[in-house]
Amino acid sequence: LKPGAILSETENGEILFKLEGLKPDGTAIEEPVFFLGQSSWVLSKTESTFYPIDVSALHKMFQYFDSYGEMTIKLDVVPRLLADLPVFRKRMSIKLDETTAPFPIAITEPPRVVISLSEKKGAAVMNEENESALELCLGFKYGDLVLPSRDETSAVESEKFTRTISDSGQSVWVERLWEEESQVRLFLTNLQPERTVVDRFFFEGEPALETLYYLSSEQCSDWEISGFEKLKNYRVRPKELSVRADLSLKQDSFKFDCDLILETEGERVELERVLPCLFTNKNFLKLADGQFVRIPSATLLGLLKTVGQGEAGERPLYQALSVLHALDTHEIEVNCDEGFDNFINKIHHFQELEALSVPDTFRGELRSYQEQGCNWLGFLREYGLAGILADDMGLGKTIQALALLLHHYKNADSKGSEDRKPSLVVAPTSVVYNWLSEARKFTPELSTELYLGRDRNELLAKLLRAKGKRPDVVFTTYGIIRRDYEELKKVQFEYLILDEAQNIKNPESVGAVAAKSLKAFHRIALSGTPVENRLRELWSLFDFLMPEFLGSYKDFNDTFERPIEAGLDGAGKKLRKIVHPFILRRLKSQVEKDLPERTDIVHLCEFDEDQRSIYLDVLDECRQTVFNEIASKGFGRAHMSVLHALLRLRQVCCDPRLLKDLPPEKIISSAKLETLVHLIHDIIDGGHKILVFSSFVKMLSLVRKEFEKDGIVYEYIDGQTPAKDRLDKVEKFNADPDIPVFLISLKAGGTGLNLTGADYVIHYDPWWNPAVENQATDRAHRIGQTRHVFNYKLITRGTVEEKILALQQKKKELAELVIGGDEKMAKELTQEDLEFLFSF
Repeated sequence: LKPGAILSETENGEILFKLEGLKPDGTAIEEPVFFLGQSSWVLSKTESTFYPIDVSALHKMFQYFDSYGEMTIKLDVVPRLLADLPVFRKRMSIKLDETTAPFPIAITEPPRVVISLSEKKGAAVMNEENESALELCLGFKYGDLVLPSRDETSAVESEKFTRTISDSGQSVWVERLWEEESQVRLFLTNLQPERTVVDRFFFEGEPALETLYYLSSEQCSDWEISGFEKLKNYRVRPKELSVRADLSLKQDSFKFDCDLILETEGERVELERVLPCLFTNKNFLKLADGQFVRIPSATLLGLLKTVGQGEAGERPLYQALSVLHALDTHEIEVNCDEGFDNFINKIHHFQELEALSVPDTFRGELRSYQEQGCNWLGFLREYGLAGILADDMGLGKTIQALALLLHHYKNADSKGSEDRKPSLVVAPTSVVYNWLSEARKFTPELSTELYLGRDRNELLAKLLRAKGKRPDVVFTTYGIIRRDYEELKKVQFEYLILDEAQNIKNPESVGAVAAKSLKAFHRIALSGTPVENRLRELWSLFDFLMPEFLGSYKDFNDTFERPIEAGLDGAGKKLRKIVHPFILRRLKSQVEKDLPERTDIVHLCEFDEDQRSIYLDVLDECRQTVFNEIASKGFGRAHMSVLHALLRLRQVCCDPRLLKDLPPEKIISSAKLETLVHLIHDIIDGGHKILVFSSFVKMLSLVRKEFEKDGIVYEYIDGQTPAKDRLDKVEKFNADPDIPVFLISLKAGGTGLNLTGADYVIHYDPWWNPAVENQATDRAHRIGQTRHVFNYKLITRGTVEEKILALQQKKKELAELVIGGDEKMAKELTQEDLEFLFSF
C-alpha cells in the first residue's frame, strides 16, 4: 500500500498529522493499525488483514507516529511543516481538513511597508502651543496580512515566525523579517519623532515636514502610504525647490550677473524669502497656499559661498570659472546670454582669440607662439582680467609684454586720451636695465624712464600729477617699491607688470604687501616658475592679480593646498580647471618649431653702488695710465698698457675679488655673480641643463663656492683637468639628469667637447673674439643637438663690456680685431675707440 495523510489544525494551533493506508484504487482501509519500522505493515481491523505499506516518503518521520498513525506537530515546528508541505504533496497524497476554517498557511516572502498618516491634537500632542502633531502608524504587509510594527523591546522579535488569525479564522504563520523591519524603524527614528508608542510615531514641526518629504520621495515609492489627502497643517510638496542660474555679461564693468532662480511647480520664489530660513537652519519654506516646500539648503549655502549675495548678483568676471565650477558641482541648470557664452568660449580656446594688432612701429618680429601670447594678454585686457605669463625661460615674455604696452598706448593716442596713465614694470635689480634696453630696442615709440636711485623723487612728483606729460612706462625694482609703496600707491597706473613675480611668493613679505597695494587697471605677472615650493606661492600671485579669485588663504589651504599635499587627486583637478585660463605656459619643447636653432641673448647686469665705485676708481686709474703712456711713448707703443687696462676693467665687471691689488676692506659681492646664480636657478627650475664659460679660472672658483653654498650640482673642467678625465666628465654630464650645470674654462673646454646634453649656454665674461665665443657655444649647439639652444652673454651695464659690444655693432670689422689678450686688438684700435672704451 501507499501511505496518505490527513492534516488538521488543533484548537491551540498545532497540526495533527494522521496517516492513511491507500489501496490501489485510492480508497483508505478502515480502522487501520500501523506497525512502522524497517519493514512496515498496516492492519485493517475491519478486514482482519495485514498489508505491507511503503513509508519511504516519510523518511525518518515514521518513528514519531503512534500505532494509530497519528503525530502532533508542535507549534514551533508548524511553520516548517507548512513551508515544506508542497514537497510532501509531491511524495504522497495529503488531504487538508478545512471543515471549521481554512487550513493554516505560512508566508515567507518579504513584506511591504505600510504607513497611515493623520494629524492629532490634544493629549497626543506634547508641545506647549498644542499644535497638531503628525501621527505615523507603521505596519508591514506580509501577503494580504498587515502586521503592526513592534519596537525593539518586544519579546516576540526573538521568534522567527508569528501566528495570527485572519478574519476568516485561518491561522497565518508569518516569517517576520525583523532586520528589515528594524531598518525601517531606524529610518523613521532618525527623522526625530517627538515620541514613539509601539507602532505609532509622533512628529512635530520641521521633523514632521522632513518625514513627509521623504515619504514622498523615490526612496519610499514601494511603500503603501495613505492619509496624505487628510493632512491640513502638514502639507509638503514632493519636490524640493529647483535652482537655476542665469548668467549674463556686464562687459563695461568687467563683471557678470549671476541670478539664482528658485522655483516650485512653476511658481518662482525670491531668494530673499529663502535666506532667513537658511540662516536659521530651517529646511522648509511655507508658501502662500499653506503648503511647505523643501529648501536645498546645502546646495544654496555652497553656492552662496561662491556666488555670494552681491548687489544684483554681480561678481567680478574673473570669478566666472569658480562660479561655473560650483554650479556644475551642485548640478545646477545654467542659462548663459550670448556675451557670457562668447567669453567662456574664448577662455577655453585662447589659440583662436582675436589677433592683437601690434603697431607697425614695433621693431621686432613676433613668432607665432608670441603672437598667441599677445592675443591672450589682449583678451585679458578686454575682459578686465589678469594672468600669469609663465613661458619657459628665453621664450620672450618681455617682448610679449612690450608689444602689449605699445598696442595700448598707440590706441590711446588714436583716441586722443588726455588722461594718459603710465604703466609700471617691477623687476629684480639684475634685469631692470634689460627691460629698459629691450623697450628702447623694440618699442622706441614708448617713452620710458627708470624709477631708481636718489633722483627718483623728481619722477615720482611727475607721476603724481593728475595731468601733464608723463612717461608711458616706468621701470623699477622690488627693493624700490618696498621702500616707496606708500607714495607709489597714490599713482593710478594703467598696467602693473611684475617680472619674475615669484618675488612675491610669500604673501606676508613686505614686497608682496607693497605690490598688492599699488593701483592699476590691469595686472600681469611674468614668471617661468609660478610655483617653486608650495601652492601658497600660487595663491599669493593670484591674490596680487585678482584678489579673492582663489578665496582667502585659509579657504585655499582647506580646499586645495592640504588635500593636494595629501595626494587627493580631485582637489588638484579642480584647481587646474579654475586657474588654467589665467596661466599661459609654453615650454621650449612645445614651440621649438617656431624657434631658430639658436637664440643669442644679451643679459644686462647692474652694479650696486659699492661695486660701481670700485669700477670708477679703476677706470680713472686705467684712463690716466693709458693716456699718459700714449703721450709719452706714442699711440703705437701703448698697446700692452691698453690690454692690461682692459683686463682690469673686465675683472671688476666679473667680480672685484679678481683684482690682485684690491684692499681687503673693499672685498664685496659681485652683482654679476648674483645674477648668474639667479639665472641658473630659473633655468634649472625649467628642467634644462646649462654650460657656463669663463675665461678666468679664479672666477670659476668663486662660482663653484656659490653653487656649493646653494646646493647646485655641477661638473667642472679647467686647464688642470687631466685629458683622460675630461671625456668621463662630459659623458656623465650628458647622461645624468641630476647634474644640471657644467662649469668650463673657456680655453680648456672651448673646443673639442661634445656637450649636447645642455640647451643653455652662459658666457659669464664674453670673450672679445666672437669666433672664440662661438666655438664655445658650439659645444652645445652642434650636430646631435635636438633642441633649440639659448646663448646668454652676461654684460655689465655702463662698463667696458657694454662698450665693446657697441663697437662690434658699429664696426663689424672689429669683430675679427677684438681678441682679448691678443696684441692685434690693441694695435688696431683707434684713438677714438680708446676714448670711447675708457670714457666715464
